[in-house]
Amino acid sequence: MTTTLDHLPVERGMRLRGLAMTRLETFADAAFAFAVTLLVIAVDDLPETFEELENAIKSIPVFLFSSAQLFAFWIAHRNWSRLYGLDNGVAVLLTLLLVMGLLVMVFPLRIVYAFGAADMSDDWIPPPFVLDPVTWAEQLTLVFVTYGISWAWLAGVIVAMFGYVLVRSRALALNAAERRNAVVFLSMYGVIALSGVSSVTLALTLPHELLHLAGYQYFLLLPMPFLALVLRARERKRLRDLVEQ
Repeated sequence: MTTTLDHLPVERGMRLRGLAMTRLETFADAAFAFAVTLLVIAVDDLPETFEELENAIKSIPVFLFSSAQLFAFWIAHRNWSRLYGLDNGVAVLLTLLLVMGLLVMVFPLRIVYAFGAADMSDDWIPPPFVLDPVTWAEQLTLVFVTYGISWAWLAGVIVAMFGYVLVRSRALALNAAERRNAVVFLSMYGVIALSGVSSVTLALTLPHELLHLAGYQYFLLLPMPFLALVLRARERKRLRDLVEQ
């Protein structure tokens, strides 16, 4: 592999080993597209009354924010595929695990965001369904636990993907920029995985009146995209400085 790297296109100092789309990457992309479709059609059929249309329009922010979560995982898989070009048995296994976690997460993902939006808007944005007045805490706990486990599963698979790249650093002939990229993604998605574990823990231990904190704790991840932009900007500046020297 090391003898065939010189001809590869380079982006931000990293060689693009996986530009040719494989069946594995096509399968993963199709699964992500299907998951986004499920977010759209999860509200059943087309609205038949003005009230249903109004509720569908009010629910647009729920779709946007929940689909953004899926895009974050897709971007990580895209980065991994384009830069490292792995298509062996381990890559197949990790991608299948990613797809399984994705398809489990898609429904609790929308439910968690819908309940959060309803709570913050005082039910102006409609909740996904009405909780039982007696067993609402158990029902909500089940939603948070299912979502948290699948969220941690997805992030954990991303961590495993970039960890595997680092393990095979010598075989892949990774340069410094490619190793740093893997470390950054591994670190960020490690934090994301811990947020899922934290949500599950809170859902199982908090008193009923504080149960909503199991969902709101995901807001602690909001700085992550800005952190990624800062790290990328610093990397581009470092590369420019090296070229100018």
